[in-house]
Amino acid sequence: MPINKLSQRFITKKISKKAIFIKLAQILQSIYRDESIESKATHT
Repeated sequence: MPINKLSQRFITKKISKKAIFIKLAQILQSIYRDESIESKATHT
């Protein structure tokens, strides 16, 4: 039983890490997009 619980906790930890990474990637992407739009606006 304890081994199963440990593996379950490990899996959830992995998933949460992946979720955080995806969230960070989305935030970075949105920031980059905003900056590129601003730079285009200033160039024209």
